[in-house]
Amino acid sequence: MPLFAARTLQHPVPVVEPTLLRVRSFNVASAAGLIFSAAFFAYQLCNALFLTSVWGYTTLAAGLILVSSALVAAVVSGPAGRLADRHGHRAVAAPGAVVFALGEAWYAFVVRPEPALLSECLPGAALGGLGIGLTLPVLIGAAVAPLAPERSAAGSAANAMIRQLGAALGIAILVAVVSDPAPAEAPAAFDRGYLFVATGGLLTAATTLLFERTRKPVKEPKSGVFPQAGDSRRSGP
Repeated sequence: MPLFAARTLQHPVPVVEPTLLRVRSFNVASAAGLIFSAAFFAYQLCNALFLTSVWGYTTLAAGLILVSSALVAAVVSGPAGRLADRHGHRAVAAPGAVVFALGEAWYAFVVRPEPALLSECLPGAALGGLGIGLTLPVLIGAAVAPLAPERSAAGSAANAMIRQLGAALGIAILVAVVSDPAPAEAPAAFDRGYLFVATGGLLTAATTLLFERTRKPVKEPKSGVFPQAGDSRRSGP
């Protein structure tokens, strides 16, 4: 990582433009995206493993149940984006992350080792999907919104890379938390996994509170270098 940072600062066309890191809103949104991606991907794996190893469902059945959560997220994501444009990203992403955490707490405290698809699993899946739809696309928008148009593509790519890093971290931590429990210990192990995911949702909500109210793009000169404090030169005509 230090070598990557040093190379980024020296290379004429770096993978991650250093100017992006000077935009506070981009940094905060990317941090929230990293945390939420860790929780989101850990949630997917935790659910799949719980359904197949504790409830004894087939892989196909577990996949279909996971689709229910994805469908809710897909339905919610469009209205969530419009709400964020109107009221700000923080106003949508923070409650969304809390709803996501509540969905994972539901799995930890309500779902039991005996299968109960309609009364226990699907309500948790609906809460999780609602939280994902309110949070994930809004965090992506929050990272790109403050950037000037010529920085949008680079910012979007860098944010996607950060979210993929979060996914890898979340899965690795979940595997360490759940481990390989004996059948009798599996329910408690997965409860720990769901609580880890819920914690990630709450940390995401806390991070979104640092979002700035303004959503106007940061103006830059054509050279891509931000003017120094006190510099009276304008970045455009």
